Amino acid sequence: MSDEFVVDGQAQSTGLSQVERVVDTFIAPSKTFTDILRSRSVWFPILLTIIFSLAVAVTMQKRVGFDQMYQTSLAQRPAQQAQMDSLPPDQRASRMKIGVAFTEGITYGYWAFGLIFAAIASLVLWGSFSFLAGAKTSFSEMFAVWIYSGLTGLVGAVLIIVMLVIVGGENFNPQSPIGTNLGYYLSADSSQWLKALLGSFDLLVFWFMALLIIGTSIVAKVKRSTAAAIIIGWWVLIVIIKTGFAVMM
Repeated sequence: MSDEFVVDGQAQSTGLSQVERVVDTFIAPSKTFTDILRSRSVWFPILLTIIFSLAVAVTMQKRVGFDQMYQTSLAQRPAQQAQMDSLPPDQRASRMKIGVAFTEGITYGYWAFGLIFAAIASLVLWGSFSFLAGAKTSFSEMFAVWIYSGLTGLVGAVLIIVMLVIVGGENFNPQSPIGTNLGYYLSADSSQWLKALLGSFDLLVFWFMALLIIGTSIVAKVKRSTAAAIIIGWWVLIVIIKTGFAVMM
């Protein structure tokens, strides 16, 4: 066990272990995020993220197949599908081979892309809280909050694996794999912008955002309402951009 540490001039109880932090993220998140003020270590949640991500990738490969995943993804983009269909057979086969390989690389490397995005997002949040709320925090604290909040993705990973094992991958859509968002329930011929918009209303995303609000308010030492305004503000902006991009495409 570690020594006592000080938060806002007051001595706190001994720090949490990495396992305790992960568990408390789900049952007592304030404890985990307060402990980040003592230590910003994130190796264990990152390790769990990598393990679960690779487990999902292996399950997708065995139960769905990367060729079907690419074809399903292509079917979601009518313009690209039409372009593919217009190619001569040899060029179409070559393009399909590249697309399948790209899909495999993205699937197995998803955890790495997630960590890169986490670093960028944490930098943005650090700047947002510093300039908009005058908070005294650090990039490493914001990164730790993001990583622990992102453990909600483990729940999504388990749901994907269970669904593929029990139901199979015949109708699997890699862009919306489980029914935690409203876009999942739209028909295949629904507008892409509507899928993008409703797909943003996701229970796992809202859970993640709730943890972010709790965590950033603690490490940045700001009111919960201030943290909520910044986090939700960024979410709204991202939804607008994503929906607008779908309209243009």
